[in-house]
Amino acid sequence: MGFAIVVLLIGVPLTALMWFKPRALWRATESWKFRDPEANEPSDFAYRLSAIGTAAGTALLTVMALTWPDSVDTASTSKTSTTSAYSSRTSTTLALPPPTAFMPPPGMTRGSLPMIGYLTTPQPDGTLIATVYLWAPEVTSKIPAGNPPPPAPCELGPKVRGAGTDHVTVDVDLVWQPTTTSGLPMNYDCSPTRGHQVRRSYVVGPVSASAKLFTSQPEADTPLPRLAEVPGPLGDPAPG
Repeated sequence: MGFAIVVLLIGVPLTALMWFKPRALWRATESWKFRDPEANEPSDFAYRLSAIGTAAGTALLTVMALTWPDSVDTASTSKTSTTSAYSSRTSTTLALPPPTAFMPPPGMTRGSLPMIGYLTTPQPDGTLIATVYLWAPEVTSKIPAGNPPPPAPCELGPKVRGAGTDHVTVDVDLVWQPTTTSGLPMNYDCSPTRGHQVRRSYVVGPVSASAKLFTSQPEADTPLPRLAEVPGPLGDPAPG
């Protein structure tokens, strides 16, 4: 309706000018294009044709503007009813699949962790307990949320060879093995060389006083330094 009013406000005055003041309108809007306006002025017949065309165009636009809202409403109503019918059909025939249970991936070794050294601690019974210290990504100290908390997805994988002898070889791998989805965000940082590194410890167990500890990295039988004290603050998780 608003568009029809605009058409009438513009079209009716323009049609009136074309009928009663065609020359004045032409001189105001078109004569400036010609060097000799009088020689190029349209004839009376041309003026009449322009007036008839303007009147017809105004009438046509007015009719279209008055009938347009009905067409839009009809199309909108039809589309809404079609959508509703489709929704009612699909809602009764489609069902969401049940959630898929989390399938833990197989354990993956991410590489060997660099060793710092080892420390032996005398026990009341006279034995010595060896503890190795190493660098590990901070994520190995984090436990995923849960009640009860699930096992740490990024953990140490120690390997000890020669236990009970004077030549003990200790290697510690970094193992990625999530058991719940809450541990998956730690995947990126579970790397021997990525993220903030912290000191971790691993208790090897009883060793003889003459035993020496070795590691296989960077090459076989690399001696581990024997430490006089704990090398610094540890990032070991709190005992559960």
